[in-house]
Amino acid sequence: MNLYKYILMFIFSMQVVNAGDLDKEKLHTTLITTAIHFDVFNQKCRGVSLAKKIAKVNRLFLSKYDFTVNNYIETYLSQDPRVAKSQLRKQMLNKIIETGGCKQLRQKRAGKKFKKDYRKYFKQVEQSSWIPKVTRTR
Repeated sequence: MNLYKYILMFIFSMQVVNAGDLDKEKLHTTLITTAIHFDVFNQKCRGVSLAKKIAKVNRLFLSKYDFTVNNYIETYLSQDPRVAKSQLRKQMLNKIIETGGCKQLRQKRAGKKFKKDYRKYFKQVEQSSWIPKVTRTR
């Protein structure tokens, strides 16, 4: 009877790990999305010409996983990285336009929200034990 209980617990724990992988994939994807949106906000509304946040995420991915953000986008978003980044930039530009421009976003303290979200996701990915597979098939 006890052996049966342990087998069920083992099977349940395996299912939890697999479900957790999806959460970790979503977390990594959210970090990339947030970094690109934050960079676009900084470029358009603050005059910062460099994409610093996505570069920092790229350095994290290289040091932690030994592959780039572009590799991640190709594998997990099943897209050409240039197309995916372009779509995310357009998405952020549309958001800027819809909210009434940079002045409105600054009044709503969007920069602080981006910074808070970016730091939160970056720290979670940095501490994450999940390791993405570059050769994953979809």
